[in-house]
Amino acid sequence: MPGRGRDLALVALFALACALPFLGAAFSMDDAYFLAIARRILASPFDPLGFDYNWLGTLQPVSELNLYPPAVSYLIAPAAGSEWATRALLLPFDLAAAGGLYLLAARFLKRPLLPVLLVLAGPGYLLSMSHPLSEKLIAGFGFPGLWLAVKAADEDRPGLLALSGLFLGAAMFCKPSALFLLAPAAARLLSRRVPWRRAAAWAALCVAPAALLFLMNSGMAANFAELVLQTGSYHPRAVWSKQLRSVLCFAGGCGGAATFLLPQLALRRRSLLALSAAAALALVLPWLDTEPVGAADRAAGWLFAWGALASLAGSGAFWLSWSAAVALLQGFVYWSVVARFMSFMAPPMVFAAAAALEARLEERPLRRLYGGALALTLALSFSLAAVDARSAGAARELASEVRSEYVEKGRRVWFAGHWGLQHYLELAGARALDRSRGGWDEVRPGDVVVAPYLNGDMAKPSKSVLADVRSIRVTHPLPLRLMSGWTGQAGFYSNLWGFLPYALSTEPVEEYTIVEVR
Repeated sequence: MPGRGRDLALVALFALACALPFLGAAFSMDDAYFLAIARRILASPFDPLGFDYNWLGTLQPVSELNLYPPAVSYLIAPAAGSEWATRALLLPFDLAAAGGLYLLAARFLKRPLLPVLLVLAGPGYLLSMSHPLSEKLIAGFGFPGLWLAVKAADEDRPGLLALSGLFLGAAMFCKPSALFLLAPAAARLLSRRVPWRRAAAWAALCVAPAALLFLMNSGMAANFAELVLQTGSYHPRAVWSKQLRSVLCFAGGCGGAATFLLPQLALRRRSLLALSAAAALALVLPWLDTEPVGAADRAAGWLFAWGALASLAGSGAFWLSWSAAVALLQGFVYWSVVARFMSFMAPPMVFAAAAALEARLEERPLRRLYGGALALTLALSFSLAAVDARSAGAARELASEVRSEYVEKGRRVWFAGHWGLQHYLELAGARALDRSRGGWDEVRPGDVVVAPYLNGDMAKPSKSVLADVRSIRVTHPLPLRLMSGWTGQAGFYSNLWGFLPYALSTEPVEEYTIVEVR
């Protein structure tokens, strides 16, 4: 239909408009790990995991660290580490994901355009998809695959169902956590009474690529199984209240206004609205605190959790199965609650709310509501993006300073921590401290150590060190933070840092310590 074609073009343009500002942004967080594998691929394309890398504080074989195929590293390898080229190579997946979301929403909604734009504009989705990570491939293969499954079930088309299996199989091959997409697809097949043999063949197509890979690579399968079995040993898992808070707050916050306001407006039954508000309040009250929580974080947590609970209360079987699958994987399987995965709850939450609102509102007031939510969400997302860019850019700037002030003058430079800082400091000629080799004990007089404050798996000195020390505090004027290391509860990249995906805060974005050992 002409209207659908126009809408698809608008969705594609919107997806590009959201992606293009990030093309030249500095790498950060887990980007460094996939970029290291990409460098290896350029040198040895048939042995991508055959090297050692210090990603968790000690030098380890990457084959022991890796849990799934390095598909994204192969795709970005030709960029040779260029920020803009790396992201440009992955733009087709942004477009495929956006198109798949629109086609899927159009199966359920009369006016799908603005709800789809709301999903694409959400801070969880917009910021996460700026990273060269496997979640981008999950979206690029998975959303079209889910649409094909729904279309095949609705129209009784076995060929489309087989094609859906291939797309979803590709998503699961790139990262097995794409398993969540099978839940809504299976719910649709069941509701349409697709013959069980056909459904079983489809399921086999979905899981076959990942299953064959694990059968052929016992080491990767063992790594994956070990991570799943040991998930409970991570810090937040021992406290169910923080984990539950995190899942619900990330679900409600990652979509912006579309997930922390629309679900409440869409829920017609006042009793369910009041019950979900009360349950969210109970979840964020001090009796469940495991650490100090400020009033602003508590209020944000209540709003986000209320949006999530209201959505769950008002969703049908298809959307509910999708949301539940993501929440269960994050709550019980994945090592941490992270925005890049929780953002996959935004589509079912937004589309379920949109379906309910369409049934109650005329087109004009509905368009105004969507327009206001979209404006608020875009303002929030790009404000958070500015803060995130400051954090990532500071690491790139620091590495340039370290190269010119120390490395090029013959000083040996070490660093603690990982993430984007590791990528840029390694390119500058610095090396990571290795706890298995003594960590700071390897540092000698005349050496320089760079240590961040907000980072993971950092080697720390076991004794006092005679040194000249200076600190570089990174700030941003916007009172929003994605990661908290001082007083807030923001944990966008991992709920190890907080139960909110972002928070109102003026704390530093990061603080670096430069230690010149005497």
